[in-house]
Amino acid sequence: MHYEAGDKHVVRGVNPDMWSYSKALGIVREFKYDGEVKVWWKPKKGRMDKDLRQMSVDMDALELANYA
Repeated sequence: MHYEAGDKHVVRGVNPDMWSYSKALGIVREFKYDGEVKVWWKPKKGRMDKDLRQMSVDMDALELANYA
């Protein structure tokens, strides 16, 4: 698996105490993505072939917040 073209977005200044799955989807929609959206993330030094993590519930969002 590898990343091919497309957009990359970096979001800064998010309060981890207010972070949630629905907040993440709201941010994604601000980038003008419509329809069904799936959010994936990986640690900075993670590998695309084994370290991608899907965000689908608030616990996943908290894991990302703790990492970031």
